[in-house]
Amino acid sequence: MGHKVLAIFFTLICAPGLYAVFLIPSKNPVAVGTNVTIRANDTGIITIGVWLHGPSTLFIWYPGGILPGTSLQNGTAFDSSTYQLTLSSVTLMSSGLYVLESLGPIKTRAEITLDVQEPVSNVTAFVSMTNLVEFNDNVTFTCTAVSGNPLWFSWQNGSSTVTAGGRVDLRNGGRELFINGVMRYDEGPFKCLVENNISKAMSNQMNLNISYGPSNIAVTASPEKVAYISGSDIFLSCSADSKPAASFYWMYNGNNLNVSGSSYNLRNTTSNISGQYTCVAKNAATLRSVAVIKQIKIVDPILSVTVNPAGSPVEGNVFNLSCNVVGPVDSIHWMKNGIYLDGPNNTAASGPHIAEVGSSVTFSCSSVSRPQSQYSWYFNGLSVKNGSVYVTAPLSKTGSGEYTCMAFNSITGRSSSSSVTLAVYVPVSNVTVNRNNQQPIFNQPFTLTCTASGDVKNIQWMKNGTKIYSDNRINFTANNSVLNFNPLTLSDNGLYQCLASTAVNNMTSAAYDLQVFYGPRDTTIAGPIVGAIGRNVTFSCSADSNPASRYSWFLNSTKVGEGPVLTRALSLDSGGRYTCIASNDITGSISNVSLKLTLMYPVSNVIVNAGNQPPVFSQPFTLTCTASGDVEHIQWMKNSMFLHPRNGITFSTDNSTLSFQSLNLNDDGYYQCEANNAVSLMTSLVYDLKVNYGPWNTTVVGPSMEEMGSNVTFSCSATSRPSQYSWFYNNSKVGDGPVFVNAALSLTSSGRYTCMAYNNITGSSSNASLEFTVIEAIVTVDITSNNPIPLASQSLQLTCNVKGAYNRLHWLRNNQYFQPSDRVKFSADNTTVTFKALQTADDGRYQCVASNAVRPHFSQPYDLAVIFGPESVTISVRPGIPPVLTCQALSRPPAVYKWILENNAVVGNYSSIVLPVNSIFGSNYTCVAKNPLTNVTLYMTHILNYPDAAVSVQASVMLTALLVLLIPVLDEWL
Repeated sequence: MGHKVLAIFFTLICAPGLYAVFLIPSKNPVAVGTNVTIRANDTGIITIGVWLHGPSTLFIWYPGGILPGTSLQNGTAFDSSTYQLTLSSVTLMSSGLYVLESLGPIKTRAEITLDVQEPVSNVTAFVSMTNLVEFNDNVTFTCTAVSGNPLWFSWQNGSSTVTAGGRVDLRNGGRELFINGVMRYDEGPFKCLVENNISKAMSNQMNLNISYGPSNIAVTASPEKVAYISGSDIFLSCSADSKPAASFYWMYNGNNLNVSGSSYNLRNTTSNISGQYTCVAKNAATLRSVAVIKQIKIVDPILSVTVNPAGSPVEGNVFNLSCNVVGPVDSIHWMKNGIYLDGPNNTAASGPHIAEVGSSVTFSCSSVSRPQSQYSWYFNGLSVKNGSVYVTAPLSKTGSGEYTCMAFNSITGRSSSSSVTLAVYVPVSNVTVNRNNQQPIFNQPFTLTCTASGDVKNIQWMKNGTKIYSDNRINFTANNSVLNFNPLTLSDNGLYQCLASTAVNNMTSAAYDLQVFYGPRDTTIAGPIVGAIGRNVTFSCSADSNPASRYSWFLNSTKVGEGPVLTRALSLDSGGRYTCIASNDITGSISNVSLKLTLMYPVSNVIVNAGNQPPVFSQPFTLTCTASGDVEHIQWMKNSMFLHPRNGITFSTDNSTLSFQSLNLNDDGYYQCEANNAVSLMTSLVYDLKVNYGPWNTTVVGPSMEEMGSNVTFSCSATSRPSQYSWFYNNSKVGDGPVFVNAALSLTSSGRYTCMAYNNITGSSSNASLEFTVIEAIVTVDITSNNPIPLASQSLQLTCNVKGAYNRLHWLRNNQYFQPSDRVKFSADNTTVTFKALQTADDGRYQCVASNAVRPHFSQPYDLAVIFGPESVTISVRPGIPPVLTCQALSRPPAVYKWILENNAVVGNYSSIVLPVNSIFGSNYTCVAKNPLTNVTLYMTHILNYPDAAVSVQASVMLTALLVLLIPVLDEWL
C-alpha cells in the first residue's frame, strides 16, 4: 500500500495543467431509495483521479489499481473505464457535494451538489367544520404530509387553484386555507396538493354544506297585467334562492293570510280584494327571511255612457249637458266635434310652504284646460310674474306670505286660481352642549345646557343616540335647553347631544362625553402575608375610582411609598401592618385598607445524611434531613415520588428522620427531602441508597480436567454488594479476585480449588469448590508413508505416530470419518492404514486423530495423489498453412512428449508441433509420451496426407514472387 501511494505522489508531481470538465447526474434532485449515476461530460483519459463526497474520499484510481475510501458506503460503485459513479438506494445522507478530480495526466476538477429528497407521502386534509351558514361562518382547512422535503402546499376548489386575497387567506406556508365569511360558491370540492422537487400527492376530497338565502325573491302573476277585470282568475307564484329550500307564507295588506307554500291563487276575483299581496320566504337554517310585494288591481267594467240635455238650447240662456255612466269611473272628458273641451279646471299651484333665509324658491302652476291656459303669479296681491313657473329672488324674512297663480282660458273666457303660503325662517346653527364649569360628581346635582343660533322651535336631548325622557331624577327646563340631573349616578355616563330644530332644518351638537367622577371605593390590597427576610416583597393597591386614585403606603403609621405598587427589600424591621390610602383629588374622598406581613427566614442548606451507618440487608437504618431557616414542614421522596409511612418505614414526629426497621433490596433508590415554609421551598441533593447484602449463591465455573503444560481459568461469582474473592488450592491461598488462572499445569496441579466470597460491609462470607485433575498431554500427532511415490496398482501404508498418552485413535479422509474396505485395511490399534492396490479413487486428504479425556489432537494433513500413466494417447490435427499436430495423454504427473519423423529423426519435444512446408505432401509422425516417475512410455503414429494444403502453399509462394518483381516498378510510379 505504501508503495502505491508513493507512486501516486510522484505521478501527481509530474502531471500537466488543468482543463474544463463538468459533471452530469442522471437526475437531480433524487428520491430516497432510488439509484443515480454521475458522469463527466468528457471521458478523456484520467490516469490518476479521485472521487470525493464532501471531505470524504470514495475512490482513488491509478495505473495498476483502485483504492476504495474508508468512508465508502454500501451501494456505491465506480466504473474505471468511464469514471462514472453509481449510487444505489440513496438516503438523505447521500446528499451533498460530489467532486471528480483528475490528478494526471491532465489536472482538472468538476463538482456537483446532489440533493436527495424524500417523496411526498400520506397527504391528509381535514376541515374545522362542514355545516356552515353563508356570510356568518368562517372555515379553516388544514393539510399535513407524513414525509417529504422540502414541501410546497396549494389548494384546489374543484378544478380551480385557490389564491389568497379578499376573504381567502393562506397561512402557515400554505398548510392552512382560511375562508372568512363563506359564500354559497365555496362548497368545493376542496383538495390539498403537496409537492416537492421529486413528487407530488393529493389529499382526500372535502365538501362543505353551506346554507344560504333566501335571496333574489320574486313574485310572478299569471296572467301578468296592470289591472284585472272582476271575475278574473289570478295565479301568484313565489320563488327565492335558498339552501335548504325556503318555506313561504302569504300576507294581504300587511295581514297574515294563514296560507303557506310557494303559490297562492285568486279565483273569481272582485274589486274589493285589490291591494298588496306579500310573499315571505324563510330559511330554517340561516334564520333569515325576506319579503316581496305584488300590487294587484281589480276593477269592474264600464257598462254604458250617455249624454243627456237639461231643457232646450236657447241662445243667450244657460244650457246644461250631463254625462251619465253605468260603472266605476276614473275620469270623464268632454268633446266638441271630436275635439276635447276643458276649463280651466283643477287649477293647482305647487311649491314649498317653508324656506330658509337666503334661498330661492320655485313655484309651478297647472290646470286642465282646452286650449292651454295662460298663467300669472301674485305675491300678497301684487303681480310678480307671468308664466306657469315662478322662481323667487333670494328670500329674506319679508318673503313670507301668500303666492297665488291665476289660470285664464282665452276661448272660454273663464279663469281659476290657486295659492301657496310660504313662511321664511332663519336656519338653526352653532348647536353646542356645555357644562358651565361644573364637575360631574357622583350623588351630586349637575346640569348640561344646549345653545343654538336661528329660529329654534324645539330642542331634543339624546344619550348614546337615543332620546332622553324625564323621570324623578332627570328633567328639562328653559324650553328643554337645560338638562338637569339630581343627583348624578354612574348610569348617567355616556355621550350626550342636543338636537335643535326649526321649520326648515335641524342640527345635532357634537357629543359631550359625560364621565361621572366617583370614589375611591372598594379599595383592595394584594400581596403576601408572609415574607422572606433578605428577599423582596411586592404589594399592589387598587380602588374603584374616576379619575384614578392616588395611592400612599404606610408601615405601622410611617409613610414608605407612593403609587399603586410598593416593592421593598425585607429586613428584620420590615414586618408589621402595611396600609394603602387611596384618594381622589376631584371628589375629595379617601379610602384605605391594611395587610399584616409576618417575616420568616427562607429554607436553605437542605441535606440528607445517613451518618456513619452502612445500609445492610435485614438491619435497621435511618436517614436524617437537616435544613437552615424557619422550617415548617419536611416531606420525603424516593425516586422523585412522595414517600409515605408503610410497613417497615416510619417518620419522626417532625418528619426530619426516615427510619427503616429492616432494610430489604426494594429499598434501593434515590432519596431526597423537601423542606418548606410559607415563603420558600428547597429540595436536597439525592442520597443514593444501595442496600449491602450477601454473599449468597457462590458458584465456581471452570473445567474439571486439563492436560499437562496447558493453562486453566476458573471464575467465581456470588450474589452480593459489595463482594471480594479469594482462591485456595487444597486449603492453601493462591490468589484474589473473581478469576484465577493456573498456567503450565503439571500432574501436581490436581486437587480441590475453592473460591471464598466475602463482604467486608455485611461481614458475611460464602465459598464453593471444584475438583480438578491434570492428565498427561498428547505432544505430537503425525503421519508417515512407507513409499514416497504412491504408484497406481501398488500397495501403500500410512502410519499414525503419537507422542503422549491417548485413549482413542481414528482416521479422517477429506474431513469425514475413514472406514476400512476390501482394499483398505486398518491395524488392530488403528495406527496403520494399508492400501492393497492404489487407485486414483484413493486421492484425498488424510488425517490421524488421537484423543484423550480432555480433547482430540489432529495430525497435519497427508495429501495422497496416486501416480499413474500415461494412458489414452491421442493425436489431433489443426488444419491450416502450415498444419499443427497435438499429442495428449492422461498422466500424473503430466507426460513429457517427443515427436519422431518416419526416418527416426526427432522433430519436436512438446505436445504440439508445426509441420514444415516440405512435409505437408505426406509423412508419418510418431508421438512418444512418457511419465517421468513411472517411466512408462506410449507411442502413437499419424500418417499425414494434405493435398489441399499443398495447393494453397504453392499459390502463396507464386504471389510472393510476383510482388518481389513489381516493387521497383511501383517505387518509380509513386
